[in-house]
Amino acid sequence: MRPIENFVQQLDALWARAAQRRLDIALIGAGAAGVELALALQYRLGRAGSGVNMTLVTGGPAPLAGYPPAVMSRVRKALARHGVAVMRQGAAAIEADAVVLADGTRLPCDAAVLATGAQAPRWLAGSGLALNAQGFVVTTATLQSCSHAEVFAVGDVATRQDTPHAKSGVYAVRAGPPLALNLRQAVAGLPLQPHVAPTRTLNLVSCGDRSAIAAWGEWSAQGRWVWWLKDRIDRQFVERYVGAAAS
Repeated sequence: MRPIENFVQQLDALWARAAQRRLDIALIGAGAAGVELALALQYRLGRAGSGVNMTLVTGGPAPLAGYPPAVMSRVRKALARHGVAVMRQGAAAIEADAVVLADGTRLPCDAAVLATGAQAPRWLAGSGLALNAQGFVVTTATLQSCSHAEVFAVGDVATRQDTPHAKSGVYAVRAGPPLALNLRQAVAGLPLQPHVAPTRTLNLVSCGDRSAIAAWGEWSAQGRWVWWLKDRIDRQFVERYVGAAAS
C-alpha cells in the first residue's frame, strides 16, 4: 500500500477527533506539498469543530525555498494569515504524542504528517548505474542512463546531466511521451530524440481556503481565480487517468 492511501484512510478518524477537541498537528516538510497540506488541513479541521494548532516543521529552509522571493513572501503571509506556525528546526523523532525537534524540544502532536521531498530508492546504490551525489540516476538528453545506454529513466528517480531541474510532477509528466517515443525508437533500432524540458513551468499552490498562488518564472499572482484554475486543471488530470484505468 502506498503512503497516500494510508493517509486518506485515516482522515475520517481525524475529522471525528477534531469535532471533539482542538488538535495539535505537525506537518513536516517545507515544499509545495507540505505548504498545501498544512493550509488544507488547517482549513478543513478548523471547520470540523474545535479547531487545530497547525505547525509546519521545515527542517531549516523557509517554506518554498528556491521559489522566487515574491512567491515565498505570498506563502509566508498565507501561513501567518491562517495561523500556521512555522518551525525552522528539523524533526529528530516522532513519538505517540509529540514531535521531538533537533534541539530536544517536544512539540505536542496528535497527528504528524510527512510531506518531504523526493528521495532516490536505496536499491539504486547497488545497481551499477551512474548516480549523482543524491543517489538519482543521471541521464542524457535522450533520457538514457549515462552509464548504461539500454536503461531509460525519468521522473523522481532520475536527474538530467545536461539540464538538471527541480523534482516536480510537471517535468515528470512532460517526459512521459518523449520516453515512450525513445523506447519505441530504441526497440526499432532508430535514432533517439532529445527531450527538451521546459525552462519555466506554471506552479499553482493552494492556500486551503479556495484561494491559491500562481508562479511562472519571476511572475506571481494570488486569488480565488488561481484556485479555480488549479482546481480545474487538477480535476481534468485525475479524470483523464480514471477514464484510462476504467477502459
